[in-house]
Amino acid sequence: MEEVILIRTVTAEKAEISYCLERKSVKNLNLRIKSDGSVYVSIPRHITNEKADEFVKSHMDFILKHRMRIANKQSKDLRQLFLGRKIEREVREGEKAYAQLSGNVLTICLPYSASELSESEREKLIKEATVCWEKKTGKELFPEFLDKAYKRFQGAGYAIPYPKISVKSMSSRWGSCTPARERISLSCALIQKPPSCIEYVICHELAHFVQQNHSAKFYAVLDRIMPEHREMKRLLNNS
Repeated sequence: MEEVILIRTVTAEKAEISYCLERKSVKNLNLRIKSDGSVYVSIPRHITNEKADEFVKSHMDFILKHRMRIANKQSKDLRQLFLGRKIEREVREGEKAYAQLSGNVLTICLPYSASELSESEREKLIKEATVCWEKKTGKELFPEFLDKAYKRFQGAGYAIPYPKISVKSMSSRWGSCTPARERISLSCALIQKPPSCIEYVICHELAHFVQQNHSAKFYAVLDRIMPEHREMKRLLNNS
């Protein structure tokens, strides 16, 4: 007789779990989790669907932890850098989503409901949480780099305004500036780069407060402010 596989869904306090239920010639209820995180349960023929649901609920913590181990393994190859050094990334589940760096580990917490998502959907949530963390961290750390860069211009005798900083998610550039509004914008992804590269990008943008183009005069300003700027640019693009 051909076995029928049912798709069942159970809801508990922490999450909603869908699983495949199959009746077989077995003595016990069995649960296995495949490499993609999908849950399969086999039960004796006389066991009711409701009993199977209770069986899955009783293993909810195990299922969620196992899926998080899968998510961690799948995301292990995605490089995460902080100020030019490689850091570890740990994905877990909790009541709310957040990302936090402690020592050399960036912990990304996803909501319990994330265990029901596909691999690509989970990776999207991980990326969003990482970008939020980069923005927050950039807002905290970039002003220190601005101070250092600004002092270079002061020391060279350039009377430029002290700009406001905004930190954004940028896909095609590391920074931009609006001299008329006394503002520079920096990519949150800069937080991945070595400190010298962050200062270089800020110096590049501040140089536009002196020369609003990329002429020879602009690069003469950069040469005076940061003689090593060409080396920093290469490091920025290769790190």
